[in-house]
This record gives sequence, structure tokens and C-alpha cells, in this order.
Amino acid sequence: MERAKLVAVKREQIGTIASKALRNRGKLPGVVYGGSVPNGSMEITLDNYEFERAIAKNSVDGLFDLDIEGQVFTVHIADIHRHPIRRTFYNVDLRQIDMTVVQVFRVPIIFNGTPVGVSAGGVLETQNYHVEVLCLPINLPESLEVDISEQDIGDVIYASDLEIPEDVELSSDPEMVLTVISTVAIEEDEDEVDEELEGLEEETEEDPEEPEKE
Repeated sequence: MERAKLVAVKREQIGTIASKALRNRGKLPGVVYGGSVPNGSMEITLDNYEFERAIAKNSVDGLFDLDIEGQVFTVHIADIHRHPIRRTFYNVDLRQIDMTVVQVFRVPIIFNGTPVGVSAGGVLETQNYHVEVLCLPINLPESLEVDISEQDIGDVIYASDLEIPEDVELSSDPEMVLTVISTVAIEEDEDEVDEELEGLEEETEEDPEEPEKE
């Protein structure tokens, strides 16, 4: 997987007021954790716009080369906090990755094709957009693909149907449902409609309106 580059500087001032001032200047407060990071963690500042561009290119599930004033760490995004209303980036936690250790990663799924069941009037329900895999970081795929063009009404696509590379192992439950084609009831059952009409007729016969007396 190609690694996008992130550039950061050490953050000396921490706390709510300092972080707010950074955001007002288009910066993104963050923390990087890892065994090679001094003291195990470091407060950093990134450029908000450049960070947004990097994850757009590499996705939030990818690996990044983080350059902190000349020190480079391979990292993975552990958590992203967004503003509850504006949905802008608020804070980011990065985790250093040991490139020699097999570990679990989350990978996005690409669904290829238009299901025949949808063409027949069914509705495509996507229940999961990601799966977890076990592999060395260098073998981490950018995404996993599955062809759903032959999926018909009532058919289910499972995690086990994904095309998994040779050096990657599926960590998620193989029976985890990814997509299903379901039907939608457009008209009520005719028997139910008839029963409702009969009920209305009986009520009218049992309780007729009395004519008004002059």
C-alpha cells in the first residue's frame, strides 16, 4: 500500500484554550503514540487542510509516513474527533506501526457491479462497508473487492466472498453479512384489504345514523 505523507511539529502548549487557538488558525491538534516515540507519546500539530487531503488520497484506514521535524514514523489513524455540528476535524490520535509485526487492520470494501436483483425490483441493503484483516503492514491492501453483479433477490454476500490477497488473512467473521437483496411490499395484501372493507360495512349496518327530529 502506498503511504501518504503527513507533516507535523511538536506542540508545546496544550489544553483547551491552546487547542482552540490552533484550530482558529487552520491547524489540527493531535497526539502520536508508539514505542519509538519519546516518552511513548507526543503532542503534535498538523495542518488541517493538508491532513484532509492526505486521508482523501489514502483513506482513514491507510498507513502514513509522519514527519515530525525530521523524525519519520509510520503511523495509522487510531481515532479522529470531529466537531459535533460543523463536522470539521477537531483532534486526531495516531499510532506508530511496527512494520515487522503481523497485526489487525480495518479495510474498506469496494462493491463492483449492479446486482441483477436490483434490476428485478429488489433493494440492495449494505450492512457492512469494512472488514478486519490480519497481515504485515507492508501487505495491507488499500481495499478489498467483491463482485455483486450476480446477486439476486434473497441472495446474501458474506465476508468470505471477498477477494483476499495471498499474504492477507480475514480476521472478521467469514459469515458476516455484507449485502443482501430484499423485496419491498408495494401493495397491501388483497385479503387484508377485503377484511378491512368488510369490517367497515358491518360497523355501518350495526350503527346507522338516526334522522334528526324537527
